[in-house]
Order: sequence, then C-alpha cells, then structure tokens
Amino acid sequence: MNRRAVAALAPLAVAATLVLLTAWSAAGRAGRGAPVAALDAKVMVPAAPGAPTAALVVLRNPGDILERLTGARWGAVSVPPGGLGAPGR
Repeated sequence: MNRRAVAALAPLAVAATLVLLTAWSAAGRAGRGAPVAALDAKVMVPAAPGAPTAALVVLRNPGDILERLTGARWGAVSVPPGGLGAPGR
C-alpha cells in the first residue's frame, strides 16, 4: 500500500475503533465502576487526656473493577497505603 492509501484508512480505523469501544461500554462489557462504600466505622476515644484518637473504617468496592486504595486524606491528615501503622512507616 502506498502512503496515501494508508493515510486515507487511518481516520476510518480510528472511527471504527471508537464505535466499537462505545458499543462495548454501552453493552456493559467494560466493567462497572462503583463508588466506594464505607460499611463499618469505629472511633477509638482515648482514656488519657491528650492521647490521639483513632478512627477505623472498613471500605468496600462493590464494583467489578479491581481497584486499590493508595491512600486517603481528611483535611490536613494524609494516610499512606496500609494505614499509619503499616510496617515500614
């Protein structure tokens, strides 16, 4: 094939790809993302004055797409993957 033929087919290939991806997504085959659900939460109030308070939250991903929590942030507090008490932190 010469360059003109290839150049003429490129937009058609892109358009066909977009149509197929749109159909794949519309049919629900591209996976189902879902918002993360907080199922359970506990607040550990310290007995000693001035001791830090801890919050434990169970997060679930009800979607069928595998995702990994890489950290969290609440205001000025950042939590690294695995939590503040994770090994190596």
